Parts: sequence; C-alpha cells; structure tokens
Amino acid sequence: MVSSITNISNSIDINFPRPGEAISTIEEFQSNFKKIYNSFEILSKESTLLSNLSIDTISTNDFNENFIIRGMLANRSEKFNDLGVISNGIIELNVREGSYHKCLINTGYYTFNTTNWQSENIYNQIRLEITNQSSSTTATCQIGFSGKVTFTNTQTEYVVIEQSKSIFYDIYTIDQGKNLIISLIGSTNIGIDSSAVTSIPGSPPIITAISPTVFSNISGETITISGNYFTTGTVYLGNSTVASPSISPTSIVFRNPGLPAGYLTVRVTTPIGTTSANVLVVDNIDYGAAAGGK
Repeated sequence: MVSSITNISNSIDINFPRPGEAISTIEEFQSNFKKIYNSFEILSKESTLLSNLSIDTISTNDFNENFIIRGMLANRSEKFNDLGVISNGIIELNVREGSYHKCLINTGYYTFNTTNWQSENIYNQIRLEITNQSSSTTATCQIGFSGKVTFTNTQTEYVVIEQSKSIFYDIYTIDQGKNLIISLIGSTNIGIDSSAVTSIPGSPPIITAISPTVFSNISGETITISGNYFTTGTVYLGNSTVASPSISPTSIVFRNPGLPAGYLTVRVTTPIGTTSANVLVVDNIDYGAAAGGK
C-alpha cells in the first residue's frame, strides 16, 4: 500500500512563517496550514484502512472469506473442537469451531448436522473422530449425517465400536453444505480393522428361502438360508444358537445339529432387526412326503 500523503506534504513550506519576515497575506498562512490539515486527514483514513487489512495476533481475526494467494505456511496448525460426551439425537458440528471435531459416544442413535460452511464454490473439509466412551463394553450405533449425503466408500451408518476405540470420517463440500461427501477413513487401528470397527448393513435381515424346505432330525444335514443383510447375523433354531455358521450378506450355511420332530422357528438376528421362518422337522428324510410343511 502506497501512501498519498507525500503528494501534499512535499508542497508544505516547513519554514513558514519565517522569523522576522512579514506575512504577505492571511491566505498564504491559511494555505500552508490547510495542507498540514489535509495530510493528517489522509493519514487517519489510511491508518484505518491499514488496520482493517492487517493480521492481528488476536483470536478474533476474521479474513471475511478473502483469499490468501501464493502464501507459504510453515508449521501449520488448525483449531480442534472437543464436544465431550454427547447424548443421542442431533449433534451440531459448527465448522467455524474447528477443522477437527471429536466426541465420545455410547450405544445409541446419532445424527451429525454441519453448519457455517464457507461460501459456495469453495472447497471445505472437516474431520470427525467418534470414540466409544466405555472401556468395558462395545458401542452399537447408528451414525448418520443430515442433508444430501454421498459416501465415497462403504456406507457405514451402523457401526460397532469396541471399548475406547475410535472411528474417523472426513466430510467435504463445495456448495456451502448443500451436498456433503462423507468418507470413512479408518479406525484407531491401521485401516478399517474389523476387530475395532465392524460395518453393519443398514437394513434388517430378510429370509427369502430355506433349503431343504423340511429338515430331518438327523444331524449333519447341510442347511442353507438365503436372503439379504445377513452380515453379523446370529442364527437361532428355536431358542438355541447355531454354532459356527458360514455367513455372507446373502446366505447362511450350517449343519443340522439334530433336532426334535415338529414345527421349528428359524431366526436370523442382527443389530438392525430379526427375521424368522417356520420349518417342519420330521423323523425321516422323505422330504417329498413332508413337502408343504414350511
């Protein structure tokens, strides 16, 4: 910033009035004084402008979304916002409170609402660390984000976080938060360690078929349950848990442990819900004779 005071100050007669010399006119005295007055007025305006443009060593600096062009930053640090222990419900993440947000949770439902993003057409990003408060129990949670959200990797709305472990999300936007991109970036272990964080499908399990349609009461028979959203499911035959089933998102395969004859309820239970179907157990393996008993 170049000052314009010099243009006036150069025309000021610093030796006026001269001792022993008569002042020719009052206008001559006033003209010189007016130049001095104008210089102070310009200096006042320039000082105010310079103050508004300066970087102060105070916490209330606000660049008002002005760009820093060709700046080189050394030893950069960003503000950290510790939310502490949060309760179930909607939690506000105020972008102006920091670029890194951390909270402690327990089992429950949590929806994060982001506010005060920068103007549109500006890339914004914050990081969210969610930590299980308990050191003795796992936290089974529904974690959601309000608004129009796109996940850049596996959509993980339902998670199980082990004791004192954390899960991390990066949240991006270029349109002032109207659209959010959520990236699940990892856990406190390297990468997405299933021993620390387990993704759970965001829908309850569904049974579409059971083969065979009628069970025998002879142990060792292979039984297959077909459907959807079985990951992390537990299988029950009546009130007994099936040991060591082979589970994928769309099928469950296990061996018949030997069942008493009669109708039996087969259940698949996940943290999201339970589905069940009735089957008939017979004391022989003549499935054709028993068909229709499901």
